[in-house]
Amino acid sequence: MPDPAYDWSFVSVDLEITNRCSNRCALCPRQSLSRPVGDMNLEVLEAVSTLLGAKGSLVSLSGMGDPLLHPELVVFSRILRRRGADVRIVAHASSLVRQGAVEILVEASPNAVLISFPSCRRSLFEALCPGVDYDQALASVRSLARAAEGRFGLRVSGILTLQNPQERDEFVNFWKDKGLPAEMARCHGRGGHLMASPFYAPGDRGLEGGSCGLFRFHSFVTWEADVLACCHDLAGETRLGNLVRDSIERLAARKAQIAQSEQPFDLCARCDEPLRAVEAVRGAPPSARRERRKFFQRLRKTWGPS
Repeated sequence: MPDPAYDWSFVSVDLEITNRCSNRCALCPRQSLSRPVGDMNLEVLEAVSTLLGAKGSLVSLSGMGDPLLHPELVVFSRILRRRGADVRIVAHASSLVRQGAVEILVEASPNAVLISFPSCRRSLFEALCPGVDYDQALASVRSLARAAEGRFGLRVSGILTLQNPQERDEFVNFWKDKGLPAEMARCHGRGGHLMASPFYAPGDRGLEGGSCGLFRFHSFVTWEADVLACCHDLAGETRLGNLVRDSIERLAARKAQIAQSEQPFDLCARCDEPLRAVEAVRGAPPSARRERRKFFQRLRKTWGPS
């Protein structure tokens, strides 16, 4: 019988099918990205999807790139679902305004789409998304909402910055009026890479509780199938192994071992991500979709302002 701690490691996975991006988001640390840039190929996706599908993972197509730029997004999403994974595509409002973006998401047929729409306040939105028209972005989200009805879930996520610390209720109600669930998370420093941002003030950093709660149940996989400790590792310095070349059991065991360490990586000392403080998972991981959904619903309470 496998150790339950091992089984938790891939309950949730950010799968970076590309780390290319053409957006110019003010809160993105892309200028610090030094690991290789590219797209995941079909051979790697086939191998990764078999492993994650067998685990019933929640796979978020996310990372340091824009998944809508990957030419095989539709194919990848469908393969992952056929293999047993739940697929969520994370897309920025800046990407939705491109011609054909809404149609691609509908064709990809994920379980859910999470739209990053930083603020419902026009001036702040346009400051955080340079070059993107607020009205056009809003119209694109509403178009996607109409197309998604009856096909997949849709949720909107915003960000609390120095300029809008009290926007949460306004944001949630703004989207509720449009028939969409929404949430806001406190802006954090992306592993110390946003220290000079005028929109962000550092919070408490490091792992006061001794280890990262997020690390225990969530994994980040690059387009090359490398498993890194965190999506905020922009240099690839926390590499734990590779999902194609290493067994998933070995990687999970490695993660479980590291989770017992206090600040195992330099990156951890610079981190103020709110989810690092979630209570350590215990017992067996959720085995069914309904149980996983309840688990992530509980976590959303941690994403709000602290």
